[in-house]
Amino acid sequence: MNLRDILVFLLSFFCALANSSLMSAEMSRDSKVDSKYDYDPTLRLSESLIPANYNSLDPPPTDRGSPLKVEFSVVLMNVRDIEEMKQEVTLEMNFRIYWEDTRLKNLTGGEDFIVINPESFEKRLWRPDVFIDHAKEVKQPVLLTKPVSMRLFSDGGIRYSARISVTLACQMNFKFYPADTQHCKVDLKSYAYPNTILTLGWHQGISTTVASDLRLSNYYLTVKNTGEFLTTSTSGIYSGIRFTVKLRRDMSYHVVQTYLPSSMFILVTFMTFVMPQDSGAVAIAMTTLLTMTAMFAAVRQNTPNVSYAKAIDIWMVVCMLFVFYALGQHMITMRLRHMKIELIQQDMEDAQKQPTFTTNESNDTPVNDDPNVLGVAYRGIHNKDSFPMQTINIPTDEQHRNDDVSRRYSKEPTYPPPPIPMEDSISAKIKEYKALGNKIRRISSILTPISFIFFNVIYWTWLLGSREY
Repeated sequence: MNLRDILVFLLSFFCALANSSLMSAEMSRDSKVDSKYDYDPTLRLSESLIPANYNSLDPPPTDRGSPLKVEFSVVLMNVRDIEEMKQEVTLEMNFRIYWEDTRLKNLTGGEDFIVINPESFEKRLWRPDVFIDHAKEVKQPVLLTKPVSMRLFSDGGIRYSARISVTLACQMNFKFYPADTQHCKVDLKSYAYPNTILTLGWHQGISTTVASDLRLSNYYLTVKNTGEFLTTSTSGIYSGIRFTVKLRRDMSYHVVQTYLPSSMFILVTFMTFVMPQDSGAVAIAMTTLLTMTAMFAAVRQNTPNVSYAKAIDIWMVVCMLFVFYALGQHMITMRLRHMKIELIQQDMEDAQKQPTFTTNESNDTPVNDDPNVLGVAYRGIHNKDSFPMQTINIPTDEQHRNDDVSRRYSKEPTYPPPPIPMEDSISAKIKEYKALGNKIRRISSILTPISFIFFNVIYWTWLLGSREY
């Protein structure tokens, strides 16, 4: 045997010796884990943990036949979605359920608790039949495995923990929108076991807590515990517990996007009352009305569609009424102004239609230009110097046929009734219409802003003092 063979033999011997030592150490560690749980927690995958006489269909026995107490604790991790149109809310929670099964006492090998695989014991352990009322969908986020765990304590207590995402119906009331507060109730109930067998409650008196870093952009979130309750049906009385997610809307967005712009538009409309009365004020009021109509139409697209009026709808309608009133006031005063011009034109036309009178150049005697009366200048038997020329009324042919034609001859001059000065009549009517228009504008410029301020006091007192805002 040469040196090479000796080296190969020694190398093989030491390798076999090292492998044997490693195998012995591994077997010793496994034996130690199986016999005694040296670390906390210990994950047990063996189904031999369950006693042979264990029946997963029977509820755990209790002392003196009292109902089994199942306790809950909830940590609200996130509000993933709020569907106002569908009246739904999606909550992401850490759920923990506690109950005691005395048939599983003293199975932890001297440790306080051990961690068991829920999937391995899913059908071998009894579990409470708890469901979430009004839940539309319950999901669990999965990366490699479902985020669930189960602990078995030395006294037979079991804690089941899971991360779930629940989409549930939430009856919302938008009467005070956008200062509304929604209360979404989450009810946990037992489906099959009446309250004589199983009762639900909160673990150590603590119901639901909110994650410290949870913030919502449009709502202020709080959770309120409303305690335990009983549900009565034809099959019996069942136990339940409830917690309420309170969502109070943040109004800052609507104040900036709706209330402040509309108030500024109303202010611009009020400023037209002190502007010179012309078509410019009407144009400003009309533009403001159209702008507010478009703005409120955009607001309504982003608000829930309900059959009743919301607080923001009342604001929109009242603002549009103020602008419409200002527009109507300007139209009335413009109409009064045009009536003055029309009155002047009408009086001028009436003056042109009145009959005119002339006078004789020699003695200023008035002469009637009426075509039915003929003014004739005659000379008597005396000469021109003896009698002055006079103007008499000569009857027409129809008047000659009258019996008392002689009575109609007149030797007195004919004069029209003294006319009313046209300038005084027109000036009086113009002053009357002008005073009426100024009175309307003066009353509107004072009464309209006061009315808007009074409306704001009532509106905001009602809005902010309602619905726990």
